[in-house]
Amino acid sequence: MLTKWLVPKTIQWIVKIFLIYLFIFTAFRVATVIFFKPVNIRLSELAPSFWLGLKYDLRWISFILFPIALLSIFKKLSPYYSERMKKFWTVYLGIITLFVLFIY
Repeated sequence: MLTKWLVPKTIQWIVKIFLIYLFIFTAFRVATVIFFKPVNIRLSELAPSFWLGLKYDLRWISFILFPIALLSIFKKLSPYYSERMKKFWTVYLGIITLFVLFIY
């Protein structure tokens, strides 16, 4: 049986976006290894690089999602308060995502 989360919708939204960004950045890292891995390096030797990349990605994701989390404390700035704020946060995420993917 499905249970209802007791977590606010904004937090649920931020967690979902966090997981999406983490998936995208990890997929880029895996694709980089597949296309550019030197022949004489084993995958087990790449574990420290993946760990460092994960920490780097988590930092980027936190920079992206921090304004949403901080400003959503105020009900009028929450994406679930009005249609206007939902559009604003969607445009913000779109622009930031294009910027990050461009420089990634």
